[in-house]
Amino acid sequence: MTDEVRKTDFCIGQRDFTASPPYIEFTKPFTRIEFEISADEKDLQTELSRWKREIVSAGWTTIDLS
Repeated sequence: MTDEVRKTDFCIGQRDFTASPPYIEFTKPFTRIEFEISADEKDLQTELSRWKREIVSAGWTTIDLS
């Protein structure tokens, strides 16, 4: 059963870019990355988009909690 789920479920964590601070959490091993909210919101959005793009390009997904 576990092997079957691994072949179809590519979700490795969750993210909430509207939280304070914005974060991404990975499930195994549990890792939480919090992003510093800077005065330049464009820089933050660029960084969050880069992380999301890298996760997707590696073949994984995260649940969007925002």
